Amino acid sequence: MSLSKILTEDFLTCSICHEKFKEPKVLSCSHTFCQHCLQDHWDSNFQGQLQFPCPICRRQCDLPVGGVSRLQTNHLVVSISHTLAQVEQAKATKKCELCCLKNVPNPPTATNRCLNCEENMCGDCSSDHVLHKLNRDHKLFPVDQLGSDKYVTELHARQNVFCDHNNKDPVEIFCPVCKKYICATCMCLEHKNHDCLRIKNAADKRKEKLELLVRHTEKKRPLYGHFKTAAEDQKTSVEEGRKKAKSQVNKQLELVIKIAHQRAEDLLGEIDAKSNAKLEVLNALIANATAEQNQLDDVVDFSRKLINHGNDMDVLQMASACEQISESIHAIKIPTLPAAMTQLQLITNDMEECVTNINRCLGDVVPAVSGRLVTTFKVELTKSPEEMITHVTTDTNGDILIGIWCDEDFSRNRIHIYDATFVLQGTIPNPKTAENETGGNVRTFHSESPEAVAVNSKGHYVVAGHNTLTVHHKDGKVLQTTPDPGGKCVKHIHCNVNDDVIVTDPGNDHIRVYDPTLQFKYRYGTQGDGDAQVDGPLGTCSLDNGDIILTDFINHRLHLVSPDGKFKQFILSKDNGLFNPRDVTINHLGKLVVAEEGGQINFFELILVPGEMSLSKILTEDFLTCSICLEKFKVPKALSCSHTFCQHCLQDYLDRNFQGQPCFPCPICRRQCDLPGGGVSRLQTNHLVVSISHTLAQVEKAKTVKKCEVCCLKNVLNPPTATKRCLNCEENMCGDCSSDHVLHKLNRDHKLFPVDQLGSDEYVAELRARQNVLCDHNNEDPVEIFCPVCKKYICPTCSFLEHQGHNCLRINAAADKRKEKLELLVRPIEKKSLLYDQFKTAAEDQKKSVEEGRKKAKS
Repeated sequence: MSLSKILTEDFLTCSICHEKFKEPKVLSCSHTFCQHCLQDHWDSNFQGQLQFPCPICRRQCDLPVGGVSRLQTNHLVVSISHTLAQVEQAKATKKCELCCLKNVPNPPTATNRCLNCEENMCGDCSSDHVLHKLNRDHKLFPVDQLGSDKYVTELHARQNVFCDHNNKDPVEIFCPVCKKYICATCMCLEHKNHDCLRIKNAADKRKEKLELLVRHTEKKRPLYGHFKTAAEDQKTSVEEGRKKAKSQVNKQLELVIKIAHQRAEDLLGEIDAKSNAKLEVLNALIANATAEQNQLDDVVDFSRKLINHGNDMDVLQMASACEQISESIHAIKIPTLPAAMTQLQLITNDMEECVTNINRCLGDVVPAVSGRLVTTFKVELTKSPEEMITHVTTDTNGDILIGIWCDEDFSRNRIHIYDATFVLQGTIPNPKTAENETGGNVRTFHSESPEAVAVNSKGHYVVAGHNTLTVHHKDGKVLQTTPDPGGKCVKHIHCNVNDDVIVTDPGNDHIRVYDPTLQFKYRYGTQGDGDAQVDGPLGTCSLDNGDIILTDFINHRLHLVSPDGKFKQFILSKDNGLFNPRDVTINHLGKLVVAEEGGQINFFELILVPGEMSLSKILTEDFLTCSICLEKFKVPKALSCSHTFCQHCLQDYLDRNFQGQPCFPCPICRRQCDLPGGGVSRLQTNHLVVSISHTLAQVEKAKTVKKCEVCCLKNVLNPPTATKRCLNCEENMCGDCSSDHVLHKLNRDHKLFPVDQLGSDEYVAELRARQNVLCDHNNEDPVEIFCPVCKKYICPTCSFLEHQGHNCLRINAAADKRKEKLELLVRPIEKKSLLYDQFKTAAEDQKKSVEEGRKKAKS
């Protein structure tokens, strides 16, 4: 910004009295006010206090001993105000001042001004003026350019301050010992041996130092922009989640509107409350970030003006204050966003089970989480000797710190530091002790066989040793310790939002969680690849609700674990492109950062993913209903598009609309389907629907039997109510009969099930697993074998007789092979579905852009 623009803006105006500064005093936040305005502000609100908030940015400022008058004077404002006064005075003189001194009648208008003599002259007088020997180096300036940058800069540079010893000789020297501006004579006398410098040289040195401080501060400015953008994105996500959750509520509300209206209103209020709570947090974070960013801008703006437009004395007088301000600004940390759990999901329940419970019919609002890949980058590693990624973390500036390990050559171990745009900023070779931002050693403390370290919210160091867990104060003092068993692999450690300590033990395939006092809470994980099973657990991080995210190295996935140690779900897996994840963290923008062993660093956004539907819910929904007749399927036939209809419904549909045609459109998706030779009856039967319908019939039959069937066979008067069902005998029994039943030798392996749980997922799954199909050869022996040649299900006897040499397989083995093949086919389709989502999103964005363009053009 040019100096002339500074003179026309608010830089010279007090924001309290809105007038030109009188005795300008600058606070530690860099804002400037009149001395009397600050005095009134302090007297009215903070009298007797040693600190008071800045009237603009509200930052706390110290009051020096001696009061407001002892605050730092803003010499830059004083200097520029003096320059402004000189400019205005020069502009006010319209006539030639020399002609006026000569008493010339009607003196001519001045056209030039001599900057040395500070007089305005006409053309003739100015021409004569520079002919005199002592005036030949005087600088003339056209009067019509007295407000230009060039004139103001020249005038500002010529301002002289005189030495205190006689108030005549201009100061030329700066004494760094006495902090005074002196003349050459004083330098040789009172300030001899004080390492004095020319004012310009001293100012240049201070400018260089100030420039380094300002540059560092300027780098923080875009980080606030990134933070606010991410916060706005989360606000948008909250609003989208609010809309989606409300839509779910309204849809579910239609089913029970007559009996559940009040519950629906409660849920909508709950959604608003949770959304508003999240938005309030985000708004507060944005407001705080804006305020801190404004502080940075003010400091940078003030320092820039001093560097670019302050004369040498201004710089020397104000540099210390600017340096102190800049150093204090460095202590401000970029805020971090919580993990982006901004979506809300409505968890609904089985309507038949909830008819008597209106609240459960509508369900509950809970956060849901999964990951969407946002961006990725690759860390280059060497193959020989082989290097790998071991750790990843981020700081409040958005920088990414990545630990690299080499088993063959420990001297290659290092930490790479990347900025938010993935540009390598520096490397810390073979790190051993804590260092500050400039690489200086902070402190070193000792722990028995340390393997990993984390920092809790109090700033204490939590160290996982080979056989111990220890909490150290910042000065290295041991605060707490507890035994923690070691293993054959190096541990990982993390502290969550509640300061619980999470220790990963890869050698024993689990994590151990301790409370802040190092009292053991629980263990999560066993070796395997199922739910709550891990194979090579490594890094962890936690969400703001206490949930733990755990890397599962060998199984290529991430677990989401509740704060009490219960498995919740897999967030990411190999299906999402994850391969050998070693560490995970959440950055300052709420993104999930996953480091893979081979050098891939992936950034995911935590988003909503619907849960898997259980079989008991399938049984109560549209899966068993024909969409033509809207009744339960009768002889279900599946089309090539996968939609299923009753055989007679399809026959009627074809007879009315497509009789005699070899193909016809599906009544739902309109996709063309071939009609096989032999007509509708030769279409593929939907055996899954048949099987589930059979299961449903068995469930309904079991539910209808209320009395003990064994007691009824004994002709007991008033037979008791059945409490158990034998799945082998398919009979409901009372408590006494069921106890006697399993005492018999042949019945000891029979499975009993509580009658009140006959509609549960566990019962349905058990029932389906027990469904038997009998072999065609005698309709007695259950089938166990699949013949791939004849495409038949047969018993073991038939496999040795009619089907010998047909490479028969057990039914479950044959099914597993088909599942694998089907999985390979389904995966590309799923990926294509994602591409369609991306396309539709891009299309919707373009539609919005078109609409916005239409409105803008019309306006």
